[in-house]
Amino acid sequence: MRIISFMVEDHDMLPEEKTELHNLVEVVNYEDVASDEALESIKDIEVAICPPTTGIPLSWLKLLPNLKAIYVMGVGLDAIDADWVKEHNIDVRNTAGIPNEEVAEMAWALILATARNIPEADVCVRSGDWKLNKIPALGTTLKGKTLGIAGLGRIGAAIAAKAKAFDMSVAFYEAFDALAAKAPAEYTRYPSVVELAKNSDFLVCAMSATPETEKTINKEVFEALGAKGILINIGRGALVNEDDLFEAMENGTIAAAGLDVFWHEPKIDTRFSDYKNIVLSPHQGSSTVEVRHRSAQRVLDNIKEYMAKAGA
Repeated sequence: MRIISFMVEDHDMLPEEKTELHNLVEVVNYEDVASDEALESIKDIEVAICPPTTGIPLSWLKLLPNLKAIYVMGVGLDAIDADWVKEHNIDVRNTAGIPNEEVAEMAWALILATARNIPEADVCVRSGDWKLNKIPALGTTLKGKTLGIAGLGRIGAAIAAKAKAFDMSVAFYEAFDALAAKAPAEYTRYPSVVELAKNSDFLVCAMSATPETEKTINKEVFEALGAKGILINIGRGALVNEDDLFEAMENGTIAAAGLDVFWHEPKIDTRFSDYKNIVLSPHQGSSTVEVRHRSAQRVLDNIKEYMAKAGA
């Protein structure tokens, strides 16, 4: 059986699983499909694999008329045209649940980095500024503060669960009552992200990116979060209005931000480089060896299941 791969270098399978994949099926790399003859040869392919960050462009989906399954080696599905796959009855599966703890760890890494000015402190030591008594501004203590979680799904819940270790209280916004009902009794629920921001010291964005949630984190939210507030985003870049964020940073509307996701990754807005109090990470939330192994194995299991059903 042949499959087509849209994997990219920074989100590919590790050698062990890649070897297993190539022993299991014939893999056609989309970058090698250039000639008309090659395009014709892929029309019978039924299975595609891709990363969550770049997905599969609609232009390529249209070139695969017999596509029946897409296996995403990650959680996000926003880089795949939902209307197209639904209309064409394509089975799309991701690796939901696998990176929950690791993405939660990244959220806490950004919380600590922003609260204690860790990147700036690192530069201070390396540059020699410490010897000149040029040190970063004082940080802020986590104990006794309120951690606000916008989106209490699996990842949001994993982030919230770790707050106890820092003696922080947890507040949240969750649009779906079924998810909100799973929250521990000591968590405080708010009816909107704005109300959550008003009552939080740290606002962690862990929502899914949908047309309804696009630019949810905007000027009104930043004003509600306040001059001592810190924004953390490990969800999707589309959740934040970046123009409003830059305005908030320029005016001191909020204290800091820690971001693992952005609009137009990896070609992010150059203005991010202007602010020392914005901690930047290149979408590394699930980037651990362990997650990469587990995610690849999930994709391999999906392919094996498909082959068994197809009698391949």
